[in-house]
Amino acid sequence: MGLEIQLDPDLMAGQMVVGGFEGKTLPAEMERALSRGRLSGVILFNRNLGSPEEVRALTDAIRSASSLPPIIAVDQEGGRVQRLSPPFTRWPSMRALGARDSKTARELASAIAAEMMAVGINTNLAPVLDVDSNPGCSVIADRGLGPDPNKVAHLGAAMIQAYREAGVISCAKHFPGHGDTTVDSHDDLPVSETDRSTLERRELIPFGEAIKARVPMIMTAHLKATALDPYYPATISRPIINDLLREEMGFDGVIITDDLMMGALMKYMPLKDAAFSAARAGADLLLVCSGPAAAEEARKTIVDGLHQGILDFGQTTLSVRRVVRIKEEYLMKKLPAREKINEVVGSGKHKELAETLT
Repeated sequence: MGLEIQLDPDLMAGQMVVGGFEGKTLPAEMERALSRGRLSGVILFNRNLGSPEEVRALTDAIRSASSLPPIIAVDQEGGRVQRLSPPFTRWPSMRALGARDSKTARELASAIAAEMMAVGINTNLAPVLDVDSNPGCSVIADRGLGPDPNKVAHLGAAMIQAYREAGVISCAKHFPGHGDTTVDSHDDLPVSETDRSTLERRELIPFGEAIKARVPMIMTAHLKATALDPYYPATISRPIINDLLREEMGFDGVIITDDLMMGALMKYMPLKDAAFSAARAGADLLLVCSGPAAAEEARKTIVDGLHQGILDFGQTTLSVRRVVRIKEEYLMKKLPAREKINEVVGSGKHKELAETLT
């Protein structure tokens, strides 16, 4: 039997928000939101993550609190962006992987997924599919798989397939491509003036291959690509999210925003405007990393938009169904026994693999 959700604005909006929190235990207000269906899941950072046993205890608490299977996400890319600290294996950067083949990419993704699943984390906001096309872009640089879009596409697709086989939701990011920018979207809004034909033969190639590989989730970038939309950043752009990614490229998985609290948006609009605009543009999941109050503000914005008729009920229903669909596909599986954690996390086999890439 599949998961079911009432078509009620409160519950629908809840399944469209992933929130963050402080500390290594689940706050009471976050627990209440999950139990009432007013939150689709959580994102974990270093502030939340301790020993493998502590992480598993936290994820068990998140699952126990949730009325529907929760998305439990991290950024476990490798290199300078990986949230799980030793004794978890320290993985090399994606640039190091970029010099290798698809077999190695599959092995790496499988190993990362095994350690995540051992501690109950079911979603990796990776792989990074931004083409490292601008040497002045420190935002991507070694986070990317390299400057060759076809190699990025090939390795990225291999990782996506391995994550699926391991039962972990993968997320290709940052659409439509952050590699040709110099501004960090954590601080301000990057602007790419790359022409459409260049985007199509460079930035969009890896995302097209990810879609063919059945990637379940794609993350939008907080950047303005003027050739695609001269007015709005990708996260709140209907021409980019709906017209390009959905209709032209044929993606029917979950579209998640990057953190709505980043400077690229917050310097120019309040959270409620960003949340409303992203949902109206066609985003299915809104990522709000700062805390439960901000996540609730984003959720309430969607509820209000539905009640006022300024957010389309049919489009919102489709978003919720996409979220529920990946939960059915990925999050209904039994986790490894807790007794197996120490056999998997930081195993000799994983460390040996990491060393071959450094």
